[in-house]
Amino acid sequence: MIFLPVVLPLLSAAILMMLHARPRAQRVASLAAHGAFLGVAVLLFARVQGEGPIAAAVGGWHPPFGVSFLADALSATMVLLTAVVAFPVAVFALALADGRWERMGYHPLVQVMLAGVSGAFLTTDLFNLFVWFEVTLISSFVLLTLGNRPAQIQGGFKYVVLNLLSSVVFLCAAGLLYGVAGTLNLADLAQRRIPAEDLWLIGLVGVLFLGTFSIKSALFPLFFWLPAAYPTPAAPVAALFAGVLTKVGVYAILRTGSVYFADATAVWTPAVLALSVPTMLVGVFGAIVQTDWRRILAFHSVSQVGYMAAAAGIGGKAGMMAAVLFMVHHGLVKSALFVAAGAGWRLGGSYRLDRLGGFARSHGWYAALFLTLALSLAGFPPSSGFAAKLAAILAALQGGYGWVAGTMVLTGLFTLFSMVKIWNEAFWKPAPEEMRVRTLGAGERFLLHLPLAWFAAAALGVGLGWSPALASSAKAGMQDRDGYVRAVLGDEVR
Repeated sequence: MIFLPVVLPLLSAAILMMLHARPRAQRVASLAAHGAFLGVAVLLFARVQGEGPIAAAVGGWHPPFGVSFLADALSATMVLLTAVVAFPVAVFALALADGRWERMGYHPLVQVMLAGVSGAFLTTDLFNLFVWFEVTLISSFVLLTLGNRPAQIQGGFKYVVLNLLSSVVFLCAAGLLYGVAGTLNLADLAQRRIPAEDLWLIGLVGVLFLGTFSIKSALFPLFFWLPAAYPTPAAPVAALFAGVLTKVGVYAILRTGSVYFADATAVWTPAVLALSVPTMLVGVFGAIVQTDWRRILAFHSVSQVGYMAAAAGIGGKAGMMAAVLFMVHHGLVKSALFVAAGAGWRLGGSYRLDRLGGFARSHGWYAALFLTLALSLAGFPPSSGFAAKLAAILAALQGGYGWVAGTMVLTGLFTLFSMVKIWNEAFWKPAPEEMRVRTLGAGERFLLHLPLAWFAAAALGVGLGWSPALASSAKAGMQDRDGYVRAVLGDEVR
């Protein structure tokens, strides 16, 4: 069961590659693959909730020597979030499918990316985390540049250069850590005692790992690849990236901080906050000056990564719960808003706000769904955004970081300003004369509305009732470091 979130997408990718000359068959197979992945994620999450953490090793090589996976409350939640985001995006892709980027490998590449993301969430070894990072990087870079437009190549170049730099830093950190500790298994590392004369080297390793994860997450100051890259690909690719990719870096901060660097909070927490607070401000201020719908959302992705990283850096029960809630909220709502932007392009022929208008009068259901999601991003009750932001602010206050909580409140106000800006321009004002309005059939309208309805229902569900369950799940899965060690190592615990 624990290997299926990785194995199933890889098998699906192989099947989809064999169907590359048959677009319709490929679409059906892709949707079936996403449905199967969602089913596996739900079953894995339910089993973890019922039985506790599930560990497995490849080939009988028990950790810390072999390749081992662990599904606990945190990793199972992140795999489920990935599946819940990917399925409606796959439905949305059917509405925009024209065969052009499908012939370039869109469907199998998405499956490879899902396998890489799932592997990163489930692995217990830092070197294997690097491997899954690279699987994700390769597939996402090709997805980013499908179409070969100049803007895509430019954004993809920044994306791949910075992420390759982070990979080199990751390898250096892993090599240094292995030289000192003799292992890269997180659970084994957690029970090792480093000699006092090597503590400075462990500090350097921590800085290198944090630098790697901050690039993957798009934290300040190396965040600029995200607003350069996310507005350029096909709308389904941008929606999938926004909901899934940045969570891998934040997850790595959360996992390593709660397991290996749990005893170094006096250094780890200030370092993470020093990166996350400027990220919140730079992202939201960058968003309010944009006039392109996707660029506004891309800068907001930067800003909200700052929320997640800040909560992860604060740590403790409250910080961990807030980080997980915020990752779930952001994965749902930000993917949905990129879907909404793609639907607006499909209807109005542009992503520029000054060339759009009138959607509130001409497409009432679309406008209502967008408004629900926009208010969730801004943090209005009873949405997931309210639950996540309240949890993050309370975590900061309980940890004695009032200035972080104040930054979160300020960022939320400017987020609301940006969402109102999109609403006024694209939905409320009359349609400009030069706007090219496309006529959609009933089937296409259904494929555009269904993903938005899925995400809106999920966001409201998290806000109304699921957030306590997610919070308690996160607390049980992450706070007990000794439990993580026992789940991974079993009889090998010292």
